[in-house]
Amino acid sequence: MTAEGFNLMVANLDRREAVERHILDLAYGGTIAGALTLASFLPAQGARSLTAAGLPLVGILQDVSDQGVPSVVTNDRAAMAAAVQQLLDLGHRRFMYIAAPPGNYHEYQRFGGVLDALREAGLDARAVTRVEAGDSFLMGLQAGAIAAERFAAMAPQGRPTAILGSSDDAAIAFIGAAARLGLRVPEDVSVVGFDGSAVGAHTIPPLTTIAQPARAMGERAAYMLLEQARGGALPPLVTLDSRLILRGSIAAAPAI
Repeated sequence: MTAEGFNLMVANLDRREAVERHILDLAYGGTIAGALTLASFLPAQGARSLTAAGLPLVGILQDVSDQGVPSVVTNDRAAMAAAVQQLLDLGHRRFMYIAAPPGNYHEYQRFGGVLDALREAGLDARAVTRVEAGDSFLMGLQAGAIAAERFAAMAPQGRPTAILGSSDDAAIAFIGAAARLGLRVPEDVSVVGFDGSAVGAHTIPPLTTIAQPARAMGERAAYMLLEQARGGALPPLVTLDSRLILRGSIAAAPAI
């Protein structure tokens, strides 16, 4: 964006009325020339809304194309289904899923991918135990630790053999808590995360994860914003592929 003569302004949309009003004041006051948004619900107060401000808008990570905003997302659903299929190929048939906040776009897509893969394998929703993460992605670490405690409390014969974290935070917290509880990853249970955060390569064992193309998404969204500002036509939705990074946190299902 800088190369095109624009400066970047970052605003944290935390759903407070004053923050939303400030963002709308900027949009309607001519201070900003366009916006990239990572929010699923765009600022709106009374008759004013970000979508009605007449600014070029592009969504990143969340599909807001149904609100008339061109969006750049990853193939969350297909990527999670592929990760589950990898585990199925290793003999896993019982899973625990550490959920993202309810109603979240990513939660819908990622858990949907889990169910898709299970159905394809002839299994149903009873093959996966859900652990809720609360109402914020910031609670991912807490949810991972809670999931490990619930796992440890199960009878060994009925435990899931693989953990699916809706985020790397949840998966990493599960690995740490499991170790403190005397459980071995991946000998006792395999673990997969989602995000591709750099710290996952340094856990013990290193975390198998689904890496999102964050840089590519940002670049594509920025180009789309510039094209929109020039009056160009844009596709409503662009989907980029994530990739499964195989590391030491998964193995064949244990014989129990």
